[in-house]
Amino acid sequence: MAANHFEPTARNSVQAWFADDFCGAGRTEQLVSIMENLVKWGPSFGYFPSPEKSWLVCSAEAEPFARHSFEAKGLEIQYTRGTRYPAMADAKGGTVDGGGSDA
Repeated sequence: MAANHFEPTARNSVQAWFADDFCGAGRTEQLVSIMENLVKWGPSFGYFPSPEKSWLVCSAEAEPFARHSFEAKGLEIQYTRGTRYPAMADAKGGTVDGGGSDA
């Protein structure tokens, strides 16, 4: 079962799965390990993650450590401070401002 590959790294983290979408919350090291395992094991279960489409919501102070941690494993992701809708993809594959309220 796919969950067996993630169980050791998933302890004390929060995860939500929606069909082929994943979100999680936890310590940086946990999130890096989960993403690394998704890239490694996901395709054998029909899940093909795209780390470059992934967003990490973190403070400006936490970003340098997070960026170093992900990049050390060859994972290039995007970073945001937590706006409600950082961006939305348009039909041509570009992005448009989400225009959401942070309230």
